[in-house]
Amino acid sequence: MGYYGFPVRETVAEKRARNARALQNFKKLNPQVTIKQIQVKGNRIGTSFWGKAWCDNLSHYADYGNRICRGKSYLKEGAVFDLNIQKGTVTGLVAGSNITPYHVTITIRPLTNNRLVKKIDGNIESLEELAEGKFPIEFGHIFLTRNHGLFPTSKEITFKCTCPDSAKMCKHISACFYAIGLNLMKNHSSYLS
Repeated sequence: MGYYGFPVRETVAEKRARNARALQNFKKLNPQVTIKQIQVKGNRIGTSFWGKAWCDNLSHYADYGNRICRGKSYLKEGAVFDLNIQKGTVTGLVAGSNITPYHVTITIRPLTNNRLVKKIDGNIESLEELAEGKFPIEFGHIFLTRNHGLFPTSKEITFKCTCPDSAKMCKHISACFYAIGLNLMKNHSSYLS
Protein backbone atom coordinates (compact mmCIF):
# COMPACT_ATOMS: atom_id res chain seq x y z
CA MET A 1 0.00 0.00 0.00
CA GLY A 2 1.15 3.50 -0.77
CA TYR A 3 0.28 6.85 0.73
CA TYR A 4 -3.17 7.25 2.28
CA GLY A 5 -3.92 3.53 1.90
CA PHE A 6 -4.05 3.53 -1.91
CA PRO A 7 -2.33 0.64 -3.69
CA VAL A 8 0.97 1.41 -5.41
CA ARG A 9 0.56 1.20 -9.17
CA GLU A 10 2.97 -0.91 -11.18
CA THR A 11 4.99 0.79 -13.87
CA VAL A 12 4.86 -0.52 -17.44
CA ALA A 13 8.37 -1.97 -16.97
CA GLU A 14 7.22 -3.81 -13.84
CA LYS A 15 4.17 -5.17 -15.68
CA ARG A 16 6.35 -6.35 -18.57
CA ALA A 17 8.70 -8.09 -16.13
CA ARG A 18 5.74 -9.72 -14.33
CA ASN A 19 4.31 -10.92 -17.65
CA ALA A 20 7.72 -12.29 -18.71
CA ARG A 21 7.89 -14.25 -15.44
CA ALA A 22 4.35 -15.55 -15.98
CA LEU A 23 5.37 -16.73 -19.46
CA GLN A 24 8.42 -18.54 -18.05
CA ASN A 25 6.24 -20.22 -15.42
CA PHE A 26 3.75 -21.29 -18.09
CA LYS A 27 6.58 -22.75 -20.21
CA LYS A 28 7.90 -24.72 -17.21
CA LEU A 29 4.46 -26.20 -16.61
CA ASN A 30 3.90 -26.84 -20.35
CA PRO A 31 7.28 -27.74 -21.87
CA GLN A 32 5.65 -29.28 -24.95
CA VAL A 33 4.12 -25.92 -25.95
CA THR A 34 6.17 -23.56 -28.09
CA ILE A 35 5.05 -19.99 -27.47
CA LYS A 36 6.63 -16.59 -27.27
CA GLN A 37 5.67 -13.24 -25.89
CA ILE A 38 4.41 -10.74 -28.45
CA GLN A 39 6.45 -7.55 -28.23
CA VAL A 40 5.34 -4.10 -29.37
CA LYS A 41 8.14 -1.80 -30.47
CA GLY A 42 7.34 1.86 -30.10
CA ASN A 43 4.10 3.40 -28.98
CA ARG A 44 1.89 2.69 -31.99
CA ILE A 45 0.36 -0.68 -32.75
CA GLY A 46 -1.13 -0.27 -36.21
CA THR A 47 1.04 1.86 -38.48
CA SER A 48 0.27 0.17 -41.81
CA PHE A 49 -2.98 1.07 -43.50
CA TRP A 50 -4.57 -2.33 -42.74
CA GLY A 51 -3.21 -2.55 -39.19
CA LYS A 52 -4.49 0.93 -38.31
CA ALA A 53 -7.86 0.31 -39.98
CA TRP A 54 -8.26 -2.99 -38.09
CA CYS A 55 -7.49 -1.33 -34.75
CA ASP A 56 -9.86 1.56 -35.51
CA ASN A 57 -12.60 -0.97 -36.27
CA LEU A 58 -12.42 -2.67 -32.84
CA SER A 59 -14.95 -0.31 -31.25
CA HIS A 60 -17.68 -1.95 -33.38
CA TYR A 61 -17.27 -5.21 -31.44
CA ALA A 62 -16.94 -3.83 -27.91
CA ASP A 63 -19.75 -3.68 -25.42
CA TYR A 64 -17.63 -1.59 -22.99
CA GLY A 65 -15.21 1.02 -24.34
CA ASN A 66 -12.78 0.74 -21.43
CA ARG A 67 -11.97 -2.88 -22.35
CA ILE A 68 -10.48 -1.69 -25.64
CA CYS A 69 -7.97 0.63 -23.90
CA ARG A 70 -7.12 -2.04 -21.34
CA GLY A 71 -6.50 -4.57 -24.11
CA LYS A 72 -4.16 -2.19 -25.88
CA SER A 73 -2.24 -1.72 -22.61
CA TYR A 74 -2.09 -5.49 -22.09
CA LEU A 75 -0.49 -5.96 -25.50
CA LYS A 76 2.05 -3.18 -24.90
CA GLU A 77 2.88 -4.70 -21.48
CA GLY A 78 3.70 -8.07 -23.04
CA ALA A 79 0.64 -9.90 -21.70
CA VAL A 80 -0.12 -11.62 -25.03
CA PHE A 81 1.97 -14.79 -25.05
CA ASP A 82 0.79 -16.43 -28.16
CA LEU A 83 -1.26 -15.62 -31.22
CA ASN A 84 -2.11 -18.34 -33.68
CA ILE A 85 -3.82 -17.12 -36.85
CA GLN A 86 -5.45 -19.77 -39.02
CA LYS A 87 -8.12 -19.51 -41.69
CA GLY A 88 -11.27 -18.38 -39.87
CA THR A 89 -9.84 -18.74 -36.35
CA VAL A 90 -7.43 -16.84 -34.12
CA THR A 91 -6.37 -18.21 -30.74
CA GLY A 92 -4.25 -16.55 -28.12
CA LEU A 93 -2.95 -16.82 -24.58
CA VAL A 94 -3.13 -13.66 -22.49
CA ALA A 95 -1.74 -13.12 -18.98
CA GLY A 96 -4.10 -11.77 -16.40
CA SER A 97 -4.74 -11.93 -12.69
CA ASN A 98 -5.01 -15.73 -12.78
CA ILE A 99 -1.88 -17.84 -12.32
CA THR A 100 -2.38 -19.41 -15.75
CA PRO A 101 -3.01 -17.36 -18.89
CA TYR A 102 -6.49 -16.96 -20.28
CA HIS A 103 -7.36 -18.67 -23.56
CA VAL A 104 -8.93 -16.48 -26.22
CA THR A 105 -10.67 -17.77 -29.35
CA ILE A 106 -11.83 -15.50 -32.17
CA THR A 107 -13.83 -17.06 -35.00
CA ILE A 108 -14.43 -15.16 -38.23
CA ARG A 109 -16.82 -16.36 -40.91
CA PRO A 110 -14.94 -16.39 -44.24
CA LEU A 111 -15.59 -13.55 -46.65
CA THR A 112 -17.36 -14.67 -49.82
CA ASN A 113 -15.73 -14.05 -53.19
CA ASN A 114 -18.95 -12.41 -54.45
CA ARG A 115 -18.63 -9.74 -51.79
CA LEU A 116 -15.08 -8.97 -52.95
CA VAL A 117 -16.01 -8.88 -56.63
CA LYS A 118 -18.91 -6.51 -55.97
CA LYS A 119 -16.61 -4.17 -54.08
CA ILE A 120 -13.93 -4.05 -56.79
CA ASP A 121 -16.23 -4.17 -59.83
CA GLY A 122 -15.60 -1.31 -62.24
CA ASN A 123 -12.36 -0.09 -60.63
CA ILE A 124 -9.87 -1.37 -63.20
CA GLU A 125 -7.38 1.46 -62.61
CA SER A 126 -7.53 0.71 -58.90
CA LEU A 127 -6.72 -2.94 -59.57
CA GLU A 128 -3.60 -1.79 -61.43
CA GLU A 129 -2.55 0.23 -58.38
CA LEU A 130 -3.10 -2.84 -56.17
CA ALA A 131 -0.91 -4.89 -58.51
CA GLU A 132 1.84 -2.28 -58.00
CA GLY A 133 1.58 -2.70 -54.22
CA LYS A 134 -0.31 0.55 -53.59
CA PHE A 135 -3.64 0.90 -51.85
CA PRO A 136 -5.98 3.24 -53.77
CA ILE A 137 -7.84 5.82 -51.69
CA GLU A 138 -11.19 4.92 -53.27
CA PHE A 139 -10.77 1.35 -52.01
CA GLY A 140 -10.48 2.69 -48.47
CA HIS A 141 -13.96 4.15 -48.74
CA ILE A 142 -15.29 0.93 -50.30
CA PHE A 143 -13.60 -1.61 -48.02
CA LEU A 144 -13.84 0.15 -44.68
CA THR A 145 -17.55 0.94 -44.40
CA ARG A 146 -18.96 -0.46 -41.19
CA ASN A 147 -21.54 -2.98 -42.37
CA HIS A 148 -20.44 -3.65 -45.94
CA GLY A 149 -16.66 -3.43 -45.81
CA LEU A 150 -14.01 -6.13 -45.68
CA PHE A 151 -13.76 -6.34 -41.90
CA PRO A 152 -16.22 -8.77 -40.35
CA THR A 153 -19.51 -7.43 -39.05
CA SER A 154 -20.58 -8.32 -35.52
CA LYS A 155 -22.69 -11.10 -37.05
CA GLU A 156 -19.66 -12.58 -38.84
CA ILE A 157 -17.34 -12.73 -35.82
CA THR A 158 -17.54 -14.45 -32.46
CA PHE A 159 -15.07 -14.45 -29.61
CA LYS A 160 -14.69 -15.98 -26.19
CA CYS A 161 -12.26 -15.93 -23.31
CA THR A 162 -11.79 -18.18 -20.29
CA CYS A 163 -11.66 -15.19 -17.93
CA PRO A 164 -14.57 -14.45 -15.57
CA ASP A 165 -15.34 -11.00 -17.07
CA SER A 166 -19.02 -10.63 -17.96
CA ALA A 167 -18.21 -8.31 -20.88
CA LYS A 168 -18.71 -9.80 -24.33
CA MET A 169 -15.33 -8.39 -25.40
CA CYS A 170 -13.01 -8.47 -22.38
CA LYS A 171 -9.55 -6.88 -22.20
CA HIS A 172 -7.92 -10.22 -23.10
CA ILE A 173 -9.92 -10.49 -26.31
CA SER A 174 -9.18 -6.83 -27.03
CA ALA A 175 -5.44 -7.51 -26.54
CA CYS A 176 -5.65 -10.33 -29.11
CA PHE A 177 -7.52 -8.06 -31.52
CA TYR A 178 -4.72 -5.50 -31.21
CA ALA A 179 -2.16 -8.28 -31.73
CA ILE A 180 -3.95 -9.09 -35.00
CA GLY A 181 -3.56 -5.41 -35.97
CA LEU A 182 0.14 -5.66 -35.12
CA ASN A 183 0.39 -8.74 -37.32
CA LEU A 184 -1.35 -6.93 -40.17
CA MET A 185 1.23 -4.19 -39.77
CA LYS A 186 4.08 -6.69 -40.14
CA ASN A 187 2.63 -8.68 -43.01
CA HIS A 188 1.01 -6.01 -45.15
CA SER A 189 3.08 -2.88 -45.39
CA SER A 190 1.29 -1.20 -48.30
CA TYR A 191 0.12 2.25 -47.33
CA LEU A 192 -2.72 4.42 -48.42
CA SER A 193 -1.47 6.34 -51.45
